[in-house]
Amino acid sequence: MQSQGTNLPIGMKWIRNVLTTNAVLCGGCGLLVLFFSGHVAAWIGWDEAALTRVTLILLGFAILLGWIASRDVISPQVVLFISILDVLWVVGCLLLLATQHSLTDIGLGLVILVALSDCIFALFEASYYWRNRRFGRS
Repeated sequence: MQSQGTNLPIGMKWIRNVLTTNAVLCGGCGLLVLFFSGHVAAWIGWDEAALTRVTLILLGFAILLGWIASRDVISPQVVLFISILDVLWVVGCLLLLATQHSLTDIGLGLVILVALSDCIFALFEASYYWRNRRFGRS
């Protein structure tokens, strides 16, 4: 599918905004947790070393999202990959909720909030892919 009169996927500006928002949220939260990991770990009831490892993954993901959002053309296939990564993050959150009994009420709420927001991002990204799934194919 092409947008009118151009050789670009439909909804490029929209998905760029989605990816940028995702990157800013991931990066902002990641930096806050990284700089205040001891306080955040105590606040949510999670091990500081594990929290730091997860935060470094989150920051790497934010950098990847920012880089993808800055491309002239955002490939639907790359966005599908990002959507899958977001779904895997949701699965990780659900596993954490199922197995981590030491989380505080605030920690439980934050994990649920992260899972819900990543679910929304994954749906937006998947819809961009679906709408442009034939882009670049003959």
